[in-house]
Amino acid sequence: MKKIFLLAIAIFMVSNIANACSGITIKGQSGKSYCLSKSPMNWYSAYTWCQAQGKHLINLETVCGKSTGYCTELTLSSEEKNNIQENGGVAGMAWTNNSVTSSTAFWVSVMNGQIATRLRDDANYYALCN
Repeated sequence: MKKIFLLAIAIFMVSNIANACSGITIKGQSGKSYCLSKSPMNWYSAYTWCQAQGKHLINLETVCGKSTGYCTELTLSSEEKNNIQENGGVAGMAWTNNSVTSSTAFWVSVMNGQIATRLRDDANYYALCN
């Protein structure tokens, strides 16, 4: 019985580590959780940061159902925007894993869901992972 209990605790701890987010956990319109970095970074750093969380940059087609226009899933509620600010973050633009060319990638605004492109070297955007 003691071995089963210890095994259950170990499984619980491993699953919590796998789902950890060292940034801010936010919820989309569907209730799905995403991990948002607290600091802005370029696309390459965002990609690496998400990997360090055991996650990957969001994919627009998977999360939003499209890669142009606006993403309703990531048009965050006032409560989620407050959550970001209360936890030391900024509800701004976040990198995605979708790219246009080798030097540009898509980003999405977690304020209004707008989707656009930017040079990957721009360090003013946040990592958004799932």
